[in-house]
Amino acid sequence: MIEQGAPVELGRMLVCMSVADELMVPTYQSSKPETMLKLAELYGIDVKAIRNGLNSETKSPSKTDRNRRKARVAA
Repeated sequence: MIEQGAPVELGRMLVCMSVADELMVPTYQSSKPETMLKLAELYGIDVKAIRNGLNSETKSPSKTDRNRRKARVAA
């Protein structure tokens, strides 16, 4: 497959291989995924915005949000 792969596909494979070790980070490890962060910067990915978006999604909904959902379900 490597011999038949297009340059773009081979590049993607190499990027995936370079970050594979950083995908499985134990909870007790305090180091940062340096390679992934460098690649994100290279590709223009705003890591802080993604983290902020994830943090806002994981927060428990406010009482107002819960009441709106209940009203939609009841209707």
